[in-house]
Amino acid sequence: MIGDDDFLREGQARAVCIACGDLKHEPFHRCEACELDPKGPDLVKATYLSVYRFADDRAAAARYADELPAIGKAIAGGAPALYDADELARLEGWIDATVSAGSKSVIRIVLFAALVLAALVAAWAILGNG
Repeated sequence: MIGDDDFLREGQARAVCIACGDLKHEPFHRCEACELDPKGPDLVKATYLSVYRFADDRAAAARYADELPAIGKAIAGGAPALYDADELARLEGWIDATVSAGSKSVIRIVLFAALVLAALVAAWAILGNG
């Protein structure tokens, strides 16, 4: 899993800001240098410029982590980031699936909490108001 960090050397970044090239810890975090908060298509591009792009291949993620500083310098120098359209489409699907799975978990938790609350209110009404 990417979050384990065991493939990163100390101080190594996981991502590059798509706007200014600053190195950052996570692709989905707001950039501290330029304050870009990647959402939608920007989040897909931010993921492209991160080790998360290689979530299933730790060796590739480690190699890409070594490339990130040079990519960041190029962007900071005014060079446009280059993206492969097929890879962007793959990452967009991956992000959509991840967000969708997370939303379903939140919905399940809220529904469970509502059921527990309803049971407590019913018990209070029966026992406390009787």
